[in-house]
Amino acid sequence: MFKEFRTLAPYLRTHVKYYALGLLCLVAVDAAQIMLPQYIRKAIDAVASGGTQSSIAIISLALIGTASFVALGRFFWRFFIHGASRRIETALRDRLFGKLMTLPPSFFHHNAAGDLMARATNDMRAIRMATGMAFLAFFDGVFLSVAILAIMFVQNPGTAIWTVTPLPVVTLLIIFFGKAVGKRFKKVQEIYSDVSAVAQETLQGVRVVKSFVKEEHFAARFSEANDRYRDASMNLVKVFGFFFPLIAFLGGLATLILLAVGGGAVIANAMSPGDLA
Repeated sequence: MFKEFRTLAPYLRTHVKYYALGLLCLVAVDAAQIMLPQYIRKAIDAVASGGTQSSIAIISLALIGTASFVALGRFFWRFFIHGASRRIETALRDRLFGKLMTLPPSFFHHNAAGDLMARATNDMRAIRMATGMAFLAFFDGVFLSVAILAIMFVQNPGTAIWTVTPLPVVTLLIIFFGKAVGKRFKKVQEIYSDVSAVAQETLQGVRVVKSFVKEEHFAARFSEANDRYRDASMNLVKVFGFFFPLIAFLGGLATLILLAVGGGAVIANAMSPGDLA
């Protein structure tokens, strides 16, 4: 993975200011998001302890203001980071097209048009996702995970230890499914290349196909390639279909552990209701 990002390094450096501004907005938004549960905790504790309406109103206004800041900040990090990934995608498409225009005819004799089309479409979209959403998710996940774990251990170390017990399993699942998704995605790309090649060959030689009454033959070829593309895509979807519910289950398990351990701590007056929330 990092080898591919080294290849993209010149493009990332070109747009480093957009990434820097996007990450700055992202950190600010994440910091505000971390504050939202703290306001909720204070509000619950204020209600439970019989706080005044004015104090609860102040907390509510702070909560609304922070939520508004988060919504506005999300627009800006999307603008900067996704905008940079779109610019990188455009630059790569231009470079690929320019390169294809300079290659000799022998290159196109040894490389199928469908494969080149796949590289110009699906591969470019994958690069855009890697330099946009994947880049964002990595930094967002690292920052939020570290910050939230730090707050949890500061507030109640015992409950935090029990709550994070599913995390090692989640890490192993991400590594395992990451490899499985990579293999299946590559297979989908290869078959997509075959589908594009059959379609391009048929449309390019449509007069010859009709002259020799080969419509059924080429329709069968396209149908066979399309079926293989469907099957490969379904194999990829099945991995996602198993992975995401499993992650959701482990997240729910962590919540269940929190309620069981934290609920007992609240009953024993070792934790406030706000801390549990």
